[in-house]
Amino acid sequence: MGKIKTLALTSIMLSSTVLGASPLIVQAKEKAAPTITATRALTEATTSTPTAAKGTATTFADLKNNATMSVAPIFGKSGSDFNTDLANELNITTSKTDTTQIPMTVVESNKFGFATKVTFTNGDKTKAVNVQYNYAKPTVSFGKDNASQVMNFTTKTAPAQTDFASKVVNKDVTATTTNGTDAKGVKNSATLLTDMSTSDIQDPGSYTVTYTPRDNYTTGDAVNRTVNVFGEPDWTQLDNYKITAGDTAGVSGKVVINNKHGQKFLVTTTAVDGTTENKYGTAADFNAAKAGTYSVKYSAQAIDDNGNLLKDSSTGNALTFDDDNPATIQVVDPDGTGVTSLPYTINFTYDKNIVGTQFGTTDNNLVKPDAPSTEESANKSSDTDKTTDSQVEEGETEQPASKADATEPNTTVDVKAPTGYTLAKSTDSPYTFTDAKRTVDIDVVPASLKYTVNYVDEATGKTVKTDKDQTGTYGSYISLKAPEGYELSNVVDRGFTLKKDGYERTVYVSKRNVSYVITFLDQETGRTIGITTGEGADGDDVTLTAPDGYSFINADDIQMTINKDNPNKSIEVAPNSSDFMGTLTTYPNSGYTDLYSSKGKLLDDVVLSSNSNWITDKKIYVDGVKYYRVATNEYVKASDSYLYTPMSKIAQTNGKAHTKVYDSKGTLVNDRALATNSAWKVDKAARINGHKMYRVATNEWVMASDVTIL
Repeated sequence: MGKIKTLALTSIMLSSTVLGASPLIVQAKEKAAPTITATRALTEATTSTPTAAKGTATTFADLKNNATMSVAPIFGKSGSDFNTDLANELNITTSKTDTTQIPMTVVESNKFGFATKVTFTNGDKTKAVNVQYNYAKPTVSFGKDNASQVMNFTTKTAPAQTDFASKVVNKDVTATTTNGTDAKGVKNSATLLTDMSTSDIQDPGSYTVTYTPRDNYTTGDAVNRTVNVFGEPDWTQLDNYKITAGDTAGVSGKVVINNKHGQKFLVTTTAVDGTTENKYGTAADFNAAKAGTYSVKYSAQAIDDNGNLLKDSSTGNALTFDDDNPATIQVVDPDGTGVTSLPYTINFTYDKNIVGTQFGTTDNNLVKPDAPSTEESANKSSDTDKTTDSQVEEGETEQPASKADATEPNTTVDVKAPTGYTLAKSTDSPYTFTDAKRTVDIDVVPASLKYTVNYVDEATGKTVKTDKDQTGTYGSYISLKAPEGYELSNVVDRGFTLKKDGYERTVYVSKRNVSYVITFLDQETGRTIGITTGEGADGDDVTLTAPDGYSFINADDIQMTINKDNPNKSIEVAPNSSDFMGTLTTYPNSGYTDLYSSKGKLLDDVVLSSNSNWITDKKIYVDGVKYYRVATNEYVKASDSYLYTPMSKIAQTNGKAHTKVYDSKGTLVNDRALATNSAWKVDKAARINGHKMYRVATNEWVMASDVTIL
């Protein structure tokens, strides 16, 4: 250390020669050996390795202290391996031109051994980063393709309460996670939390079991399993079922009925009794042209709201019900005696499935009029001729023959779509039957279609908003609006025509540009010395450049985040250097005061004594930090000293109370005060924390407003 002291003294004596400082108040700075400091830093920090994946680089200057940075979790690693990968993901570099990673020091870790707070040190500055891990949410799976998310039973096959857990709650359901082993070597696993209102599902209806997945790190989204228990169909809806002779479509008997629980069933005629011996043939053998009443057998299979056939979750077979009661079908002959009305059946179809049925009757428009005899025809012809001749002879106008009191049969019906549906074509209602085809299919669509729109940032590929399970009507135009702060990237994404239930659309968006104005103000004069304008997306970071000859005072001002609500900003800057003649004093009680080069680099071989006086001829700013020159290429930080004006005056305290005393940093000295109307010698005047003060002792100052200079 002797050599260092000599260098320090030599340098200070040069300073005193140039600026008039006294070498007697200088002492050398004691420092630990640099090699020891470097070794210790390496044992506590981690640097990158060539094999570790690096995240997007952030320069130390752009890094905000106590910033929160999100990273992908690092599973299956611990200690230095973990820290190396984390440092690579954070990737804090020296500068834009020097991409060397700055060593990382772990400050805090969570219960998994993952670092949650780290620091980076560059020169004499240290910045902290709060680390946030993007854990993947665990999910719930219901067998292959989630086929068992909806379970269906009949009242006969529904599991008893004792079997509810094994056959319903825990059947074909698992929790899945992609998160791995933590930094302490603990393997991750996923579990399910279940919630249900009842375990008694013997009665018809719908029941819900809620599953919430979670693993060691986080909890996933809750998912429901629906358990449907079907009761017997209401067979009475088929009482007195009729079809018109010749209606081949009606022979199959495919119609939809329900029960008092609102459950739907597709009914098929499985057999028809065409003989007195009560022998049944298949429906295909049924002669629909022959009028009469026929015994039939029905089979009903449970369907969902979209008409899809359902299977029993306990057996895997069709969820089928057979009508045990005698049933009949009446075939109506349009030419039969006294037949004034004919039956019709309308099956509503969606996506080729029957989702509902409308029964009813219309007037009989198919009856054939009785043919007149030959003699009657001849007589009527003769009479007509006569009448016509007579009318002509009398000069009267000839009138056409008319039907006596004839009324046209009404075969038009109002078509009403099933609940939850609407007609695909509005022209299908009213519907007019014209021939013997009295069983028809009419297409319907869900009255309220669900759709989901995912808004994806085109630049990052990240989803910024999801409008899930929105509703609209079939054929309606859905207008789209970009999320707040964004605009649609493509004109074609302004909207779409909704024609499918469950439709999902991805729309790419871009951040909407915001115009901003940055005004640069001289820190000392308040004068505007430059204006920068630009535009960018809300939330984007913009790197600013100070006006020529000026530097940022606050390093955080170098990077600005665009705020659409407050886009304009004023920033104080300071001249890089300016001639300045003045006197300063280093703060007392600090032992020594560091010196720096004109580049802001700490000088290891020279220091200033605390509470020492110096002449300065220049002030500069380096990375927003103000320095005063006290010797050739030797600068002291403004924050380590204060400027003063020498004086030799007498100050007398004012007022009736004791006068408060402050130290050179403006902090109140609690155990000292000056007597009222007492006189004190003043040797310095300075502006401290914006207040003019006078020094009355080594580190004791009074407010100028509290004294009178004599």
